[in-house]
Amino acid sequence: MGAGKLAQATASGVILGWVYYRHGLAPAILVHWAANYFVFSYAYYAALATSTTAAAAFDHPMLRTLEGVFVAAGAIALALIILGRIAARRRRPGVQGRAAPGIPRSAPPAPADAPPPSTPERPSRPPC
Repeated sequence: MGAGKLAQATASGVILGWVYYRHGLAPAILVHWAANYFVFSYAYYAALATSTTAAAAFDHPMLRTLEGVFVAAGAIALALIILGRIAARRRRPGVQGRAAPGIPRSAPPAPADAPPPSTPERPSRPPC
């Protein structure tokens, strides 16, 4: 197994593992099937278009480029998911996280002898 195949298998395994963990077995199987279907369909089409064998079509530079695009798209998607969760965790109240310098984590507590905040009275509407 070459370094390129190892990197592809690792990235695919991480993505399929995340899909399995997040959504279950059936979606992971469907994602795996869709990826294989797309790659093999392209290889079959390339073999028919160039009048070569399907095995030779897998050595076509465009197919290797598509594999690289899939791996890059999966890595970007995984990074966006992780960054989105980090950002959501920072926005959630009550979750301890690292605050920006000079910005307090929450409003300071009100003094014990302060009156409760009052709501302004709404003017009454005339009956219809």
